[in-house]
Amino acid sequence: MNFLFPLGTCFFTPIIGGWLADTLIGRYNTIYGCSLLYVAGTALLTATTYNYPPAYALGISSKKGFLAVSFILIALGTGGIKANVSPMGADQLQDEGPEMVRKFFDWFYWFIMVGSLLASTVVAYVQQEVSFFYGFLITSVSIVCATILLVIGRNHYILHLPQGSYLTDSLRIIRGGLKDKLCCRTN
Repeated sequence: MNFLFPLGTCFFTPIIGGWLADTLIGRYNTIYGCSLLYVAGTALLTATTYNYPPAYALGISSKKGFLAVSFILIALGTGGIKANVSPMGADQLQDEGPEMVRKFFDWFYWFIMVGSLLASTVVAYVQQEVSFFYGFLITSVSIVCATILLVIGRNHYILHLPQGSYLTDSLRIIRGGLKDKLCCRTN
């Protein structure tokens, strides 16, 4: 499986994750549900890379199947998390004023970059020099810890109910325009 497909999917699924949060279940529930998908995906990926004893070893076709399923789960989980974590974080500071929200986004971006640096160096080093299993185990433990922290803080978050999505409105307008255009052609 080409690695670019799941990577590209991780940049598309936030559209779905944002829409889901805005129209149906809210940011917290979307983040929580997608975190569980992410946990399942990283756990499956980690289990796939484990060096099982010969009697229990997975065949190549089984590993490819598990790898594909893990990538799909991770892509879906990423979509719900990526689209909603930063807006939910900003919601927590809405009463502090625009300067505090700006500082939040400055620090948020900084921590995202530090996390990317660690993933691209430390985790990649562990995968190349020690084992892919331990490299993916770091990722699995990290997302499990993040999900636990999300649940622990549940009662302290400022949460908003879904209020509708600009995506839904935009698609409705486009559909109406196309429908009018097609009706005019047939007449």
